[in-house]
Amino acid sequence: MLDGKGIKQIIMYTTQDYLLKLGTILGQPVINGIISYEISGHWDNDKEACALIAEFRLKQKELSLLKKSIHATIQEISKSYITQRIRVGKSVRSGFMRGLFGSRTIGRYNMLQRNGITIHKDQAVRPYRQLIENIDNIILAYEKQKVAVEEKLLSDNKLRG
Repeated sequence: MLDGKGIKQIIMYTTQDYLLKLGTILGQPVINGIISYEISGHWDNDKEACALIAEFRLKQKELSLLKKSIHATIQEISKSYITQRIRVGKSVRSGFMRGLFGSRTIGRYNMLQRNGITIHKDQAVRPYRQLIENIDNIILAYEKQKVAVEEKLLSDNKLRG
């Protein structure tokens, strides 16, 4: 997103923000970071069944867009950790220490620092990945309900015809 001066601003949302968005999409409240959902629908004729299927498709598309947004946030988090990893061992201090303790020892130390940064990145990204997994499960539940409505609609049409 560009501000008025042409400078790119990055807006990063927390998992709580995404949970609230998910609750808005599903029409369910978020209580203590947990969202419960129920997918159901009632129809009396073919037109209402088609409208219900269209509503399920719309929810799936909204959830997919939310997933894309979460993936973008994960990428931004990863980028910040990548720059930290690249900087390990590149300072003047590191060169001085290499002369004092030897290249092998400092190389091991730098490796431990890089591994620590990777572990921190994984911990920072984990809640977002869990949220994506939950969204995938919700999308699948909508797909199952959509198929159930379509099957019922087809079987009703066969009985009439």
